[in-house]
Amino acid sequence: MGFYSNISSGTCTAGHSALYAEVAVPGAEIHKIDLVNDLQPKVIASLEQLGWIDRRAVTCVVIHVIRHAYVHHTEGRDCLVEAITSRLRQFGVYPIGRYGLWDYTSMEDSMESARSAVREVL
Repeated sequence: MGFYSNISSGTCTAGHSALYAEVAVPGAEIHKIDLVNDLQPKVIASLEQLGWIDRRAVTCVVIHVIRHAYVHHTEGRDCLVEAITSRLRQFGVYPIGRYGLWDYTSMEDSMESARSAVREVL
């Protein structure tokens, strides 16, 4: 969860906040989920229960489905990523960012991984 309005005040009307909540589900499950009538009310109820929103103040909800948007860590992830990135480096390939490093990182972390790769090459 995050607040678009913390990034830019232009994302919403003055005096309001624009937020997002991300929910990951296994790809094969996406067709089985009722996003509007089941998942969306659960997310809003959870945010309200945490005290982060008042559902009566919600004026607009938009759902975006982004397939293949998240990296899910598995038990063998660290060893596999190290083996793969080591092999790729032998060929001058320096994976970066969320997908290249098979990690769930922020945009800032992704940019820093790019800077690190440049420093390594230089």
